Amino acid sequence: MVDSVPERIVDAARSHSGHREKSRGVETILVVEDDRSVLAVVCAILRKHGYEVLEALSGAAAITMCEQHPEFIDLLLSDIVLARMNGPQLAARLATSRPEMKVLYMSGHGAGSMFAAAIQASGARLLQKPITSDVLVRHVRELLGAQSKPEAT
Repeated sequence: MVDSVPERIVDAARSHSGHREKSRGVETILVVEDDRSVLAVVCAILRKHGYEVLEALSGAAAITMCEQHPEFIDLLLSDIVLARMNGPQLAARLATSRPEMKVLYMSGHGAGSMFAAAIQASGARLLQKPITSDVLVRHVRELLGAQSKPEAT
C-alpha cells in the first residue's frame, strides 16, 4: 500500500506535465538581452518548452547572428532598452533581411511608453518585466500560432 502513494504522485506529475507539453514549440527564437542573468533565465525557459534559442547580448551581436544563421528565425524577443541600438531599431534593421520574423519586446524600465508608437506601428507586443515563465511562454505561443511539437511518448 505504501508503494502506491509514490506511484500516484508520479502519475499526477505526468498528467500535469502532459498538460504543459501541449505548449511546446518547434520554432527558433532570437533572444536579445544585455543583462546576462535575464538572458540566461529567458533562454532556459524557452529551451525547456522546446524552442531552439539563439542568444545575443547586444543589437550588433543579434545582427551578426542573423547574418550567420542560415535557417529560419521565427521570433525576435528583444529588450527594448539596449546599448547603442534599441529594440525597435534592431527589429527594423533585421526586418530588411527577415521580414517574416515576428517581434516581441520586453522592458523593465517603463520604456514601453517611450516606444509605444513604434511598437504599435509594428504590430509587436510588449511584456513588462519581471515576466513569469507562464506569461512568457503564452505570449510566445500566441505570436507563433498553434503549431506545437508532438508529445513524447
